[in-house]
Amino acid sequence: MECSFRELVAKLPIGVAIAAVRSKDRNQLPSDTLVLNQDDVLLATATDKAALQQTVSLLGELQPGSIAHDRQDLDYIRVFVSKRSVVGRAIGDLEFPADVACSIVQVRRGDSDMMPRPDLILEVGDRVGVFVHRSRITAVRSFFGDSIKGTADFSYISIGIGAALGLLVGMVPLPIPGLGKFTLGLAGLLLFALYLGKVRRTGNMVWTMPLSANLVLRNFGLTIFLAQVGIASGPKFFATVGTTGVIFLLYGAIIVLALVLITAFICLWVFRLPFDTALG
Repeated sequence: MECSFRELVAKLPIGVAIAAVRSKDRNQLPSDTLVLNQDDVLLATATDKAALQQTVSLLGELQPGSIAHDRQDLDYIRVFVSKRSVVGRAIGDLEFPADVACSIVQVRRGDSDMMPRPDLILEVGDRVGVFVHRSRITAVRSFFGDSIKGTADFSYISIGIGAALGLLVGMVPLPIPGLGKFTLGLAGLLLFALYLGKVRRTGNMVWTMPLSANLVLRNFGLTIFLAQVGIASGPKFFATVGTTGVIFLLYGAIIVLALVLITAFICLWVFRLPFDTALG
């Protein structure tokens, strides 16, 4: 029984996408004008296993390997997103070269797999899974950049401009009727950074930072903060312990332990959160 590809997509569960179609022993990319026949094989992708099982029940018999083993028409590659012309753009807004026909079937960001929705915005360091003809693999790699070095680079210019603008926002006096004026100070920098993180890019200026660089700077900043607190508080801590003994340490341990146990009980047994989430 024949049906159009668009009609089939409308029946699929939410979170399921068709990445490729095998018809008459040839693999091809799906399109809205494609007409599906009864013996055609579809390659479906999903992040939800239950939705994928519903798709198998809807389409019919499962045929593992019938598409993946044939690479003469389509091949699967994974590329790093590192080119500035791609970073910060939605998948639906990407303009591939005219002679390149490809389909994005997967996006992996950090440790998470994401469905390639048209409104999904690509970030530096994303790994994109693409179906493309073997003769155009080089063109696709060049389009995305595919540089692992780019996953750790960030623009000092965008960070400097964003920080300067955020500080200026924090210096603007805001009047409050009956109370006078006040400024946001460093809170203005934080609010402006949140805004730039939402915008992601302005023209050729990319405001986002690669995940790997973000984690390194975050951990380094936390280390510096803890070191500064320890150096500043160390003399006072030993002076207090020498004066009052260890009784305050015991009180502090009891208070912290009580808080941890109460929080752990609520998170693990009441809200049923995973252990690592509750620990965070």
